[in-house]
Amino acid sequence: MSLPTINKTISELEAFEFVPFQEAIKHGLESIMTAHIVYPQVDPNQPATLSKVFLTEILRKQLGYEGLIITDSMEMEAISHFYGREKGTVLALQAGADLILACGEEEETQFQMIDAAVNAVEQGELDPTIIETAFKRSLKYKDKWVEPDYSSTKEEILAHCNNHSTQSILEKIACEGITVVQDNRKLLPLSFDRSTVIYQKTLNDENYIGYRKNPCPAIFTEAHYQLIALENSEPTLNDIAAIYNELSENELVILFINERRHLKTEWASLIENINNKTNEMIVVSLWNPQIINDIPYKDVTYIASFSNTSHVIQAVKMVIEGKVLPKGNTPVTILNRKRQNYDS
Repeated sequence: MSLPTINKTISELEAFEFVPFQEAIKHGLESIMTAHIVYPQVDPNQPATLSKVFLTEILRKQLGYEGLIITDSMEMEAISHFYGREKGTVLALQAGADLILACGEEEETQFQMIDAAVNAVEQGELDPTIIETAFKRSLKYKDKWVEPDYSSTKEEILAHCNNHSTQSILEKIACEGITVVQDNRKLLPLSFDRSTVIYQKTLNDENYIGYRKNPCPAIFTEAHYQLIALENSEPTLNDIAAIYNELSENELVILFINERRHLKTEWASLIENINNKTNEMIVVSLWNPQIINDIPYKDVTYIASFSNTSHVIQAVKMVIEGKVLPKGNTPVTILNRKRQNYDS
């Protein structure tokens, strides 16, 4: 499951998946991110991120794209497990990527990826003109997007990222993306004296590894919030039983779920058990908004946040508490529902 496959022909992709990219390119698209997905009928040997067929032959030549090509995170299992970050870096550059996304706080690993590219050039495995072209393209957009007096030392970059202006922009973006998909029981904004917040202790899963600590404990700090942390990526049977015993009737529960695919049966069991104890429940999907399809309790108050960063979870809290109005809308249809209207 870490290296997904889509068995579509090039004609099928051109008729559907390529359409929004073609339109965006026509309107001056300047950056695009690759996907770690194998399309065996187009390139049976490599996922799109590492595929010269996709990045050079299709994206550059066929679609005429001239902007930056940025890989998705190379720490994802689709690359780190099947290829290794270092080898994946070299293959992505050979395929036509301009920027390699090295996420996480493991600086040593990031430098190893850089060293891999340098060694590949020195050993003749990677054409230096590929690096030169990628560098020139990256520099072009850096000059366009980054302030001229912006320094690149680690300390100054961190200072810039953490200053008030930058943080305010991040908070604004986060707040505008929070989407209340449904709130049939009118639980929002909160009117409860006590609420229980249930969250995964780590945001790691089969795709992501490294430092991914859930920020919920640092955000829900008030005394009226009781926090319950799940040690694993999904609740165990012991977790489900313990949470059921911990809750009181009619207690409000805020359940954060970080799931990128289908909702696992353990989550569905937890939701069902919580609903048997109290039907005052808010489910927040931090990743895939479509997991509502797998929730057995169809009347649940449901929020889609589309991300699990601290700014986004803080924005969810502000929406739940009524401090900001949810303005987000889903880019795709979710159970044929429109978002809850809070504009008035």
